[in-house]
Amino acid sequence: MMNSTSEVDITTIAWCDVELHGLAWVEDGRDVIFRVREPGSERDRLVVCRWAEGLVVNLVFPPGQGGRPLTWDATFARGSDGSWSVALDFAHSGEIRLKCSEVELLPSP
Repeated sequence: MMNSTSEVDITTIAWCDVELHGLAWVEDGRDVIFRVREPGSERDRLVVCRWAEGLVVNLVFPPGQGGRPLTWDATFARGSDGSWSVALDFAHSGEIRLKCSEVELLPSP
């Protein structure tokens, strides 16, 4: 399981205007990693979702609009069984959501 310091870190980040820099499947597709950057930071961080399932990626950019998606908000909620529900809300651009067994916030290598 995730250590309490990481849990506190991930649930206390101000998730407004966090840039999504990447999305990757690792460990034979079992885990999903989001590469994100907080406002004012010069370094990416990794949100590692272990044993991810039910992944929904719905991002839409109108013609003539691009760039990195910015979060409006995000929720990381622990269920009674210890699993996590993760939802990244990108306002008018869409959302990413999933369930996983563990979530960890790490510095980007």
